[in-house]
Amino acid sequence: MDNYQTAVLGLLADLIHEQQKTRTAITDLAEALAGVRKTVVDDAPAAETPAPGPTDAVPGDRVDPPTPETVEERTLAIADLRKAFAAQSKAGKKEELKALLAEFGAVKLPEVTAENYPELLRKAEAL
Repeated sequence: MDNYQTAVLGLLADLIHEQQKTRTAITDLAEALAGVRKTVVDDAPAAETPAPGPTDAVPGDRVDPPTPETVEERTLAIADLRKAFAAQSKAGKKEELKALLAEFGAVKLPEVTAENYPELLRKAEAL
């Protein structure tokens, strides 16, 4: 084997090694993202049935626009509660937050049902 062939084989070996490292890195990233997705899905509130939209309406039917309260309930997420709880916790109100969660039959924030999010947020912000 001459020097040219040896050099080509060395480059091919390096290329294969880099591809294996890349495949391992991609696999690790995919597993990490799957773990993050699982966490997000587990923490997500239960899916609500959407309000009837324009495509659900029968011609001639009147569709009332959503009230601000229903829009707030739909867009309120556990992340909003966590943000409020974190602020109150930093303010030294951990015991009050625990008592507030207990009012809703929960020990941890993800145990609170989605329909209670608006009331819980109002009470947490009022502490």
